[in-house]
Amino acid sequence: MWIDGQLIIDKWVTPTVTSEYFSVPIYLEKGIHSLVLEFYDSGGTAVEQLYWSTATMAKVIVPAGPLQPPYHAQGIYPGGKAVDVPQELTLSWKAGEKAAKHDVYFGDNAQAVADATPASAAIYKGQQKLADNTFAPGTLAWNKTYYWRIDEVNETAAGSPWTGMVWSFTTANFLVVDNMETYTDDLGNEIFSVWVDGFTDQKSNSTVGNMQAPFAEVVVVNSGRQALPMAYDNTKAPFFSEAQRELAPLQDWTVNGVNTLVLYVQGIATNGAGQVYVAIEDSAGKNAVVTNADATLVTKGIWTEWKIPLSQFTGVNAAKIKKMYVGVGDRKSPKVGGAGKVYFDDIGVIKP
Repeated sequence: MWIDGQLIIDKWVTPTVTSEYFSVPIYLEKGIHSLVLEFYDSGGTAVEQLYWSTATMAKVIVPAGPLQPPYHAQGIYPGGKAVDVPQELTLSWKAGEKAAKHDVYFGDNAQAVADATPASAAIYKGQQKLADNTFAPGTLAWNKTYYWRIDEVNETAAGSPWTGMVWSFTTANFLVVDNMETYTDDLGNEIFSVWVDGFTDQKSNSTVGNMQAPFAEVVVVNSGRQALPMAYDNTKAPFFSEAQRELAPLQDWTVNGVNTLVLYVQGIATNGAGQVYVAIEDSAGKNAVVTNADATLVTKGIWTEWKIPLSQFTGVNAAKIKKMYVGVGDRKSPKVGGAGKVYFDDIGVIKP
């Protein structure tokens, strides 16, 4: 089950049992939300029931009234009330079933966005074609909250326009390198299309992404909805495994006084031996590698924050970063190691 694009319940199991139910607590703002529920029948006759309850309301099957056809915009990025969002981003959404066009509203005042009409010059950003379900607001301020709304329009359908909720997000107070949230399962935007692995470039023994969609990790995440999964196998030549991402345009990792790279890493208890490393490369081709001193990091089943002062990347011009690498093994002096899977998430460059 997904609510507003966030995976809430993941119990795709056999056999299914009638005596068990799955529940999760969740807070929903007043307004319109998207819900997707998938189930399967492995044999016989299946019955699937969706209940809800609150502290003052007993558990009941969700009635037909609140469940309406998906005519409103949904599946948004960034997610509602998202924090630490990149200052340069593209808003995206999935179209409602009857939409022919989208009216886009964007601003830094929640009430102004809620009240806006196509006559609101400062807030209304225009009407877009059905296929154009993205909007780039330009470079945004650091550590500031913005609001947006998508109204679905179809002059030939009753009920149009379908006025959207006012969504909000807050930009980060640091430089966001990759929070893993923008990847989809669409051709060319899969996580392995951006984070190039050894399966693609034949330079190492890594494989980025899950074998089946969703290709980005949606269960083991540090924050948000997705993380980067990478399988490594250092039991065979070249005895190291890495994924690389090219940053285009070049990134300035000194802007606004930032000076420390931070990322989050999680391993699996059964992983084989190997040390996690990060490498960066500037526009002149100069690169440097920093290895995490904790040799057990790949076996830790919790998210570990790793901070690296940029000064440790000796000789690299931090103002012109072109590529970033994450990996397991010894990149400079490869030797036989283990195999397993690690996860990376929330890569950024922060202030002291």
